[in-house]
Amino acid sequence: MWHNQVMGRTREFNEEKVLLESAKVFAKNGYAGTSISQLVKATGLLRGSLYSAYYSKAGLFTTCFNYIAEYGVTDNGLLIDLLIIALLERTADDNEVKKVAQKVITALEEKNEGSIETIIADRIMRRGNLTDRGK
Repeated sequence: MWHNQVMGRTREFNEEKVLLESAKVFAKNGYAGTSISQLVKATGLLRGSLYSAYYSKAGLFTTCFNYIAEYGVTDNGLLIDLLIIALLERTADDNEVKKVAQKVITALEEKNEGSIETIIADRIMRRGNLTDRGK
């Protein structure tokens, strides 16, 4: 449980659930395409609670990306989706996201024994339903 002191009262929420649900929203919509309203709906938290805990949408994305990179999920697709979003939308302006992205790239290449370019291209093709191109 995450304990967060807001206006003199302690708020509790399951941070793992919040980060996983937020990560799914970012993965589906991209960073720029994700609104705070969508994150509020997905997490069940109030807007003020999200801002109090993560300070901004950027802070929440960084925390999600780092959490998924560190603790993972059974589906590597979510991590690769977040990596793609980080590379396209966040690493140029955010050194913390860049560090996480570099760590993820190294780990994925070692784990999958393939180039990151191939891993990313494969994920993009799957997301676009283009895995059966020759059929």
